[in-house]
Amino acid sequence: MEKLSGWVIRHRLLVGLGWLVITVAGVVLAPSLSSRLQPGTHVSGPGYTANVAMARAFGGVTQDPGVVILDLPAGQTMTSPQVATELKAVDAGIAKAAPSLRVVSYASTGSRTLVGTGGTSTMVLAYPPEPGDDMATDQIDALTSAARSAAPGLTVHGTSLRSLEAGSTTGSGNSSVTGELIVGALAALVVLAWVFGSLLALLPLLMALVSVLTMQLFVLASPI
Repeated sequence: MEKLSGWVIRHRLLVGLGWLVITVAGVVLAPSLSSRLQPGTHVSGPGYTANVAMARAFGGVTQDPGVVILDLPAGQTMTSPQVATELKAVDAGIAKAAPSLRVVSYASTGSRTLVGTGGTSTMVLAYPPEPGDDMATDQIDALTSAARSAAPGLTVHGTSLRSLEAGSTTGSGNSSVTGELIVGALAALVVLAWVFGSLLALLPLLMALVSVLTMQLFVLASPI
């Protein structure tokens, strides 16, 4: 390690130029990274386990469903006659708004697995027709609007993987993931500046940037 450190110090200009080339190459080639990434499933992960359980209980499922949460009015539970009518109306409204989706709900299955909060809320899972399809934010907005129109007495919330990535199901009032990353980086810079008390605070962030871009180059260089 001492020999390596000594060599780096003696050739710091060469090393610096090398990292600069890697950084520029990483920035230029970063947009091509997505084409090299392949979707996969971690068979030991909780998401996979949950999908297997849902497939066993409700039939084949695709990944990344839309999730609509229905909260009942105060004093009502899933066994209330009025609630049963409202839940069926929600299913009908969603089916009309998005007929290609497969809906799994308490109203259609009677499964208590879909009931939570002491029987005062339930979820509706809306699965895309093809494996690998995603539920876009505008689709979730359409589902939640359909559910609210079908059952005005229920409190409705909707989300999906794409909605969580975007930071909002409505597209307004919340920051995007990119914005949150920028805010986080600035906050980290402030903390590091306070710790180091000098421009050395930039060094850890620069190292992280170069490391991420170098990783991307390795991904692009690897065989598919």
